[in-house]
Amino acid sequence: MRSYLILLTMGDGRRAVMRGMFATDWAAIDNAYEVFDDELVLAAVPRRVGGY
Repeated sequence: MRSYLILLTMGDGRRAVMRGMFATDWAAIDNAYEVFDDELVLAAVPRRVGGY
């Protein structure tokens, strides 16, 4: 598991930041779309935080 910071851009122009522990980049992205409504999120960009 790695620590991630996920940068989100919403359909109405708002931006959000989400932090969590995920196994892969894709798991982090999938979780962002599950937490927020699929139709609301335009982009989810995962960034690894910390070590390996």
